[in-house]
Amino acid sequence: GWQMNFLVTFNGTEQTVYPARVSAMQFNQVYQGKQRPLDQTLISHFVSIELAKPGELVVESADFNGKAIEIRPFDSGIQFKHENDRVLIPLEHPGQFVIEAGDRDHVLHVFVNPPFHYEHTENELYFGPGVHEAGTISPVSGQTVCFDRGAVVYGQLKLIDVHDVKIIGPGILDSAKVPRDEGNCKTNPDFLMNSCFVARNCRNILVRDIVFRDAPVWAVVTRNGCRDVTFDNIKLIGMWRYNSDGIDICTSQNVTIRNSFVRSFDDCFVARGPYLPDETEDVEHVVVENCVLWCDWGKCLEVWAGDHPCEIRDVICRNIHVVHTSHLIADVTTWFGSSDTKIRDITFENVTVDIGETLYDPQIQNEKNPVYLWRTGWQRPMIRIDCERLGPNLGNQKAGKCEDLSFYNLKYENITIRNFKFNKAEQQYTMLIDASNERLKMEQIRAIGLDMKIEQRGPVEISLT
Repeated sequence: GWQMNFLVTFNGTEQTVYPARVSAMQFNQVYQGKQRPLDQTLISHFVSIELAKPGELVVESADFNGKAIEIRPFDSGIQFKHENDRVLIPLEHPGQFVIEAGDRDHVLHVFVNPPFHYEHTENELYFGPGVHEAGTISPVSGQTVCFDRGAVVYGQLKLIDVHDVKIIGPGILDSAKVPRDEGNCKTNPDFLMNSCFVARNCRNILVRDIVFRDAPVWAVVTRNGCRDVTFDNIKLIGMWRYNSDGIDICTSQNVTIRNSFVRSFDDCFVARGPYLPDETEDVEHVVVENCVLWCDWGKCLEVWAGDHPCEIRDVICRNIHVVHTSHLIADVTTWFGSSDTKIRDITFENVTVDIGETLYDPQIQNEKNPVYLWRTGWQRPMIRIDCERLGPNLGNQKAGKCEDLSFYNLKYENITIRNFKFNKAEQQYTMLIDASNERLKMEQIRAIGLDMKIEQRGPVEISLT
C-alpha cells in the first residue's frame, strides 16, 4: 500500500506523526491553470522531535516486517537496530534524516530539533498548540511571529517592505489553501506573492525551526531587494503541486540557508537573477550549508539567470547531503539570455549523493505525453554548466529564435565544483561543461575531487587541481 502507519516514541513519550502529500512520479509541467491529479501523488509522513537530551527513538510499523531498512543520508552515520516491526535509533544531536522501508515511497521523515524556549514579547503574533486558520500573515517591522510546538497553521507568510522580523518555532505552516492563479506565474502580479513564505524588499529577517508544508508554487522565496536574511533549521515537505520549488533566492543579497531540510517537487534551491516583473537587483553573497535535500523532479542546487541584465556573484553551496535525486545535482545556467549577464564566484563543494536505487526519467506532461512512463536508462549529466536556452522569452518557458546573436552577452567566471561523492552508485556519472554557444564566455572553471566523467564542449579551460 501507499500509506504506512507509524507509532513513534522518543524517550518513552509518543510523538505526533503528521501526513504530507508528495509526488509519486517524476512528472511535471508548466502550470496551465489546472493542478496535477492526486493519482500522481501519495501520502508520506514526518515527525518533529525536540531533543532536550539524548535518547532513543522507537519507530513501529507493520510495514517494517521483512523489509530492508535504510536511513538516509548514508553519510549521517546514524546507527539503528531493526527488530521485526520496530526500528530503534539513538538520537544525540539535531538534524534531519529519513527512515525507508524498502523504497522511497515507504518512508518516515524525521526532524530532530534543538530545544525551543519561547518568551512572549509585546506586539507578537503567536500561534500555540492546535489548528489555526490564519490566512495571510503579514508581520510589521520589529515583530516576532511564533509557531509554537504543536501548532498547525493554515495560511501563508507575506513580508513586504519590512525589517527586523523574526519567524520562529517548530510548528507547521500549511499553505494547502493558498490559491494559485489560473494562468502561469507571470499573468497575475499578486500571485507572485503567494506561497508558504514570500518576502519582498525586506531587511534583517530570521526564519528558524518552522515546518513549511504544501506550497502552491515555489515554497520559500525572497524577492527583489531582500538583504540580510537567515533561514536556520527550516523544513520543507509536502510539495507535490506543479513547479513547487523549495527555496528560491531571487535578486537578494546576504542570504544564509543552513541546517535545513528541503523535500521539493521541483528544484530544491535556486539563486535566481532578475526575471520576474519589477525585479532589478543582483544576487550576491548567498550561502547554503549543512542541508539535506530530496528532489522529486527538478534540480537540487541551481544558479539561474533569466533575460534581464544582472550579476550573480558569490554563491556557495557546501556540506550538502542529497538523499534522493531526480536528475541534476548542481547547475549553472541561463535561460533566454540578456544583453549583459555575469555569473561569477560560484562554489559547490562537499556534496554527497545517495543513489542505490533505480533512477527513472523525469518527464514533462503535455498532450503528447499524458501518461507517465516508468522509463529507466537515465544517462543525463549530474552537473551542468551551460546556457540552456537562448532567445526571446515567449512565456511558458518557451524561447524564441535568436534574430541578432550580438545582443546576447553572457559571461561565467570562477566556478568551482569540488568533492562530490556518489554513494551506492552503479555507474559513473557525467559533468557537462558546455561553452559551445558563441555568446557565452567561460573562464576559470575548476573541477576537483569528482569521481565523474567530464564532458566538455566549446572553448573552455578546465582546471582539475
